[in-house]
Amino acid sequence: QRVACIVHGGVLAQLYRRAAGHYFKGRNVNCAINRLLITGNRWEVLQWGSTQHLAGGRFDSRAFGGDKASG
Repeated sequence: QRVACIVHGGVLAQLYRRAAGHYFKGRNVNCAINRLLITGNRWEVLQWGSTQHLAGGRFDSRAFGGDKASG
């Protein structure tokens, strides 16, 4: 089953932490695609912070990355 969610950076930070076992050390970029695989109790980061779908557009690479606590 595939599920799409659009969430705040604070939620993304907690999802990443749950899947990877530590906080994300980069910036959560606006409009990025983040993919997790959840199988039973196992969580895995498949893709994080992808902006390839924005290539060729007017994407600002300095996109807001949340507050200091969210990466």
